[in-house]
Amino acid sequence: MARGDGAAAALFRRIIRAARALDRVEARDAVVEARAAFRARADVSGAALEDALERGEQRVALASHYGIAYERIAHAKLAGGGNKDVEVPSTKAFNTAVARAQFPVNPANAAARAKARARRGAVANAERRTNE
Repeated sequence: MARGDGAAAALFRRIIRAARALDRVEARDAVVEARAAFRARADVSGAALEDALERGEQRVALASHYGIAYERIAHAKLAGGGNKDVEVPSTKAFNTAVARAQFPVNPANAAARAKARARRGAVANAERRTNE
């Protein structure tokens, strides 16, 4: 479905109406930018016209909903994420190793935990022997 000059004129009217709700400086910037953009794309037709009208409608939506007269910055991918194609094996041994590397162990607490485990194991073994 190709849209013609009527859709472009309707979009320009919507831009002017949306600019009324903005700050005076932003409204002036929005109208000046809209005029320049419409004049620059006066000879555009077909798919390029559809794309330009769609981008214009998105800008009007931003201006009317959020009060932002300026073009939205495209989201950039976050840096430092490494190669996302390679999945790290999610084994328990790997997770334990990672946890140990990230969280250093307190030697005194580790020794106390080992001693308590040994004591519980000895008690459990003694109970098993008496129940047999």
